[in-house]
Amino acid sequence: MRRMWVVAGVLIALGLSATAAQAKLEGKFRSDFVRGARGSCLTKQKADASNAQISESLLAAYCACTADYFADNSKADDMLLAAGDVSHGDAPEWFKDLGKQATTYCIANLRNYVKSN
Repeated sequence: MRRMWVVAGVLIALGLSATAAQAKLEGKFRSDFVRGARGSCLTKQKADASNAQISESLLAAYCACTADYFADNSKADDMLLAAGDVSHGDAPEWFKDLGKQATTYCIANLRNYVKSN
């Protein structure tokens, strides 16, 4: 799970420009962040042997939820400042705490992210 956030942090650092929004993640920046975080998360979750018996659709739903949670509860400036630390494996405490909150929220609300057939 930690590697997912490292990859997401790197994507943030690459995606931000000097004119990035100073408040919540919005618009193209938000959609790019969410897309990158979902992809990184899914790759990591599928590679984790402990998830071998979990369907890809549930893993994708979990990753969609966590990416949205981070995007909804972060500020662009904070994410940029954290990106360097995260890429070095030393995420700030607020980032770690947000990851724990996302996991708790997403497990409790996973059904809301599962696509119906």
